[in-house]
Amino acid sequence: MEQSKEQGPTIRVKVGASAAQHGCEIRIDPEELASDEALARRAEIRKCQREHLEQGLGGVCLVRDCPYFFGECAEVACDWLLAHRNDEELMRGLAENSSLGREPHMITSLLCSDRYWMRIARDIPALRSVAFARMRGYELVVHRDEVFRLAFETDTPVAYDGLLRMLRVTGLRVPKDLRANLKEHLIRCGAELDPWEDLLAHGDFDDDELSPAMLVACHFAGTMASMRHASWDQEEYWLLGILRLVEGAPIDLDEFAFDDEDLCSYDEDVKAVRGLLAMRGLDAKDFSSELWQALKSWQGSGFRARQLLWELVKARAEERGVAGVWARDVLEHALRSPSGAVRHALDGCHVYYRGAFR
Repeated sequence: MEQSKEQGPTIRVKVGASAAQHGCEIRIDPEELASDEALARRAEIRKCQREHLEQGLGGVCLVRDCPYFFGECAEVACDWLLAHRNDEELMRGLAENSSLGREPHMITSLLCSDRYWMRIARDIPALRSVAFARMRGYELVVHRDEVFRLAFETDTPVAYDGLLRMLRVTGLRVPKDLRANLKEHLIRCGAELDPWEDLLAHGDFDDDELSPAMLVACHFAGTMASMRHASWDQEEYWLLGILRLVEGAPIDLDEFAFDDEDLCSYDEDVKAVRGLLAMRGLDAKDFSSELWQALKSWQGSGFRARQLLWELVKARAEERGVAGVWARDVLEHALRSPSGAVRHALDGCHVYYRGAFR
């Protein structure tokens, strides 16, 4: 069911379903918000919100046929936060909560989209880190310069941490024209640079140097690393991506627009990976599972180690008369000189490590 007027923000509602499933569109005239009826409705929404927050149900409306639209509820919550922006104790408590705004007893859990978090970032500096951490890229793409300006304006390690986490989770990179400026700000405010080396690196990632199989593996690596808020550009996550190629994960190669030559190279590389695993008695699913578990306790080897790996495997490929980074060479290096996480995963697979792969 869809209703519309000429003006007003778009919010979503599906009549007869839970608020979490709202799917159609309705428009509200902003002039109506000032009417007594609208003010009374917003007061009722706040009452409903308070009841849900007291029960720890913030952000999870389970009331079927709820008279309040999900977007309208978020709008009221956002307006309430902005009205209380000068309550330093409240803002500090929201900012310091480790749930990054998801605590169901806190009103921030009711904000349902980047649009509201961008309003918070603009008008409540104390909550910028939370706002950046909750955004998922759209506002950064549309308002890129403003988002970075807000981070520079706040100029604290916490704000930069939230911004960089948003970039990492969404797979976005720091734009070239802002990279040096951001790094300078991080150094000046004493923020730690090492965890963000991949985002701050001057050299851009060159897809042309990757074999077709490695292109697909890096796609998987990015997805898995984002679950851990980690950099995908590390040897361990590359290895996870490679293992996904051979453990039966669904892959739509049409998305990568490979030509016939690329498809032959892909098959050749994946076949070589299977052969290397078989020679070591490794099952791809078991190895992947053990490595995934190991990365809960072990950090990845880091961006510098990946840069070194890149040079080593490119040299190995050149020895075979081909160019670039191939999945077989990445796996071979991981088995020949395993990092702490890889060695732990191999031990978990009950595979005796012999010190060299031959």
